[in-house]
Order: sequence, then C-alpha cells, then structure tokens
Amino acid sequence: MIPLNTILGELEISEIYEYLDGPRLFAARNNVGTIFLVYWCDEKEGATGWLYLPISEAKLNRLRRKAITLNAAFKEPETSCYIVYTGVSPEKDTAEPISPDEIDTDFFPPEGYYIEYVDVVKKTDEWIFETTLHGKTTSAEVLSEFIGRFREFVEDIMNSISSREKRQKYLQLYPQSALPGSIKIKFSADSNIEAIEALKLIDKLIQSSTEKDFRNQLIEHKINPSQLKDFLNAITRNKLDVEIAPKLASDGKVIKLLIDGINKCLNYLDEVNYIAIDSIKIPQANDINKVLEVVKMIGEGTPLIPKNIGGLTTERQVQYYKSAAYALGLATKDNRLTPAGYFINSHYADKRNQYEILADRFESTDFGWAWMTWAQVQYMTELNPETAADFLIDSVPDLNETTAKRRASTLAKWLIELQPYHRKYKSGK
Repeated sequence: MIPLNTILGELEISEIYEYLDGPRLFAARNNVGTIFLVYWCDEKEGATGWLYLPISEAKLNRLRRKAITLNAAFKEPETSCYIVYTGVSPEKDTAEPISPDEIDTDFFPPEGYYIEYVDVVKKTDEWIFETTLHGKTTSAEVLSEFIGRFREFVEDIMNSISSREKRQKYLQLYPQSALPGSIKIKFSADSNIEAIEALKLIDKLIQSSTEKDFRNQLIEHKINPSQLKDFLNAITRNKLDVEIAPKLASDGKVIKLLIDGINKCLNYLDEVNYIAIDSIKIPQANDINKVLEVVKMIGEGTPLIPKNIGGLTTERQVQYYKSAAYALGLATKDNRLTPAGYFINSHYADKRNQYEILADRFESTDFGWAWMTWAQVQYMTELNPETAADFLIDSVPDLNETTAKRRASTLAKWLIELQPYHRKYKSGK
C-alpha cells in the first residue's frame, strides 16, 4: 500500500476515503510535502497495484467538494502519474511514472465516482473549512485582525447553539497554516457540527432580504450584534471579499461574503436597537446592599457562605449575589475583586458615594447599556422600571419568560434605588 525505498520518498497516509480490507482510496504526503491521491487499481502475482497521482491542495479540495469526479482527476492530471506495485517485501516495491494515455482504462476509478467520506489520519490535515481572502493587501495585520474577529464571532455562535452538555467546555475554532501574506486559512474546531452550523447562520444573515428578517435571525439564533458589527467592519475596513468553503460538499455550499452584502448588513445593524446579552450578565439579587456586602467580604477574604451573609440561608442565594457582583463588574467569575471592586470598597463608609458609583456602573454594564439601547434613551434616569421584563424577553434569548420576569424585578428595583444618585455627564457632542 505504501511503497518503501522508491522515488516517491517517505510517504504517510493523511486521509482515507474508502476502505475494503484496508484503505483503497486515500491521500498521502511525502517527506517534502507532495500530496498524492492514491487509488487501488490492480492485483498480480502477489503484488498490489496503485495509481499515485500528485495533486495540488486546490484540486484535492475540489474533489472533496464533488466539483470534479475521481475519474476526471486521474484522466486529466496536473503532472505525471505513477504506477506503483507493493508486495510482501519492501525491496520489491516499484514506482514508475506513466502518462494517462498509457494507463489501462480499467485502472481508473469508475465514471461518476466521487469522494463521499473522509477519515482524517494525520492531525495536521484535520480541518473542516477554508477561508480565502481577496483584497489589495493581506498583510500580517490584516490577517491577524480578520482571524481574531472571525474566531470571536463564530465561537460565540458555536457556544450559543451547542447543547448543554457541550457547554461545559467552551468550544473553540483553530486557524491552521495562517502565515503572513496568506490568502487561504484553514480552520479546525472543537466541534465540527457547531462550526458548520455557525457558518450556515452567517450565510443566512448575509442573505437577509429585509431589515426585519435580519433582526429576527439575530434574535432567533442569539447572535450578538456588536460582535457581528466588529467582524463585518474588519472585512470592509480592509476592503476584503471573503469566501468560506467547507471541506466536504455534504457540509454545505461555498459562502461568499462580498463587500456589497456586508455593507447591506451593516446598514441593517444601524437600525437594530438592542444588544443581545448572555443571561449570566443579568443579576437576580434584589438587595443591592447585600451585593455591596459580598464585594466587601471578597476584599477581606471572608468565606462566602450563607451564615456569613445576613438574611441568606442557601448556597444558591449566595451564588445569586456573587453573580450580581460579577454582572456589575465588581468581581470576576472566580470571586476576585476587579479594580472597580477595590474602588467601591474604598468608599464603604459612605453609602451615598457607593450608590453614585453603582449608578455609574449600572449604565456601563452589559445589562444597563443594553437596556438603554433597547429603550433608545441616553441615561438610566430616562428608563422606565416597568419595561424591564419586556427588555429581557427581547434581548436575552436564553431566558424563558418566567425567569425573565424574576430577573426583571431585580433590574427594576436597582433602577429605582439608583436613579436618584445618577450623575449626568456631558456627551461631548
């Protein structure tokens, strides 16, 4: 199967496309990086015959996507083919160049025969889609910005649509062979299913025919408009046209992100008056003074357990207040103070100062900014507490209506308590 000591060099199977008592159609690479498409074609006198077809990455991609048949690939090679015979003894292996018109036609794959399946053997070939960037420049800076924004956006979608079991691990996207000046970047992922679904959702967004359809998809699929805008701006700012091609035809069509379509979506985004946010950023802890108490305890190193916090009786209640401190940006997820947390603790003796600081924090949190954006107002003092539930139902897709109403009671209570302490700043316009 793999010839030894021949002119083909040291070979290693990278992908297998068909088995029959072992691999019968596969891709292999040699020690200098040449790719061969290999097809079992003959048996004679204890030796097995193979066609070794040197093939470019681009042509192999077309084969995987069923753009050409296997028969056509062998009949119309990019360079000379090799007829290889392997036997029980490596010293008897042979590899001889041969032109297509010299090959017995029975040796070619049947007409209408395509790659239907890929079993990745070599990890470096374990990718699921490839992006191609077309533009005047693909410098290291452009490449880095595109990869960063693309990964951030796609990973957010992947984790939004993943099952609860997979959410225990944050799903990531991994660029491969992305070198400065490259126009092609392959990606692998922690989950191929979610990655491909994310690409399909991006395509649907770009193909939206109306602003209403666009907005409905954002809400339905829990897509963060801010992240989407950053991603699209990275494309337009660098004047790129982007193609995304799944490795296999079964994973969908080639997606084209062209400048005209991107600009249309950016115009739609200008009309979107809400920000989708994660439910973890929405507090459920009505007593804002207890939130301040928890922040003080974190600073002092006091254990966050029910008996240490007046009025709380369960670990679940404690968790609500720890989450509230995180939502306000006063503590991290793992219960460490942020600079804002240290600052507010330094004013612990003056409740008015603390409430003024909290009013500022309210406006700059994810939930506060999103609520003001949703309500189309500039200051928290212009918010109506009675709209809290409607805001959450519209803007936090992973909250059901009952939970949204519970969280809304916290937002409404905080708003009423903090509005009198709001300090109005000049807009600078």
